[in-house]
Amino acid sequence: IQETLALIGLEGLEEMHPQRLSRGQRQLLALGSVVINDPELIIADEPTSGLNGPQSQLVMEKLARLSAQGVTILLVTHDLAEAREFANRIVVMHNHQLALEFKAEKMDDYLKDLVRLELIEGGDF
Repeated sequence: IQETLALIGLEGLEEMHPQRLSRGQRQLLALGSVVINDPELIIADEPTSGLNGPQSQLVMEKLARLSAQGVTILLVTHDLAEAREFANRIVVMHNHQLALEFKAEKMDDYLKDLVRLELIEGGDF
């Protein structure tokens, strides 16, 4: 437990009731509740939803660290900038169907398609 708390940055808060944690800390605690089981795959559905910039960055850094350790992360997000920064591959769903699939570093090659699908506006990137 101590190792997991250290990994997610909540060491020293083990006695605090979860309702007293900030929203960002609760997101990290949720991540910790998954990580403690040493998964091969984590499905993170909008893990930064409702978080401020620093909290979002912290959650994404923890997920990136887990990915670097060999854990597969399936990140569900509407934030294409976040996906671009942290993902290896991007799959775009539109109207419940697969619309695009590409490597994150190739996003610039797909900007016209993203605009066409109305996922971004012309000046977003």
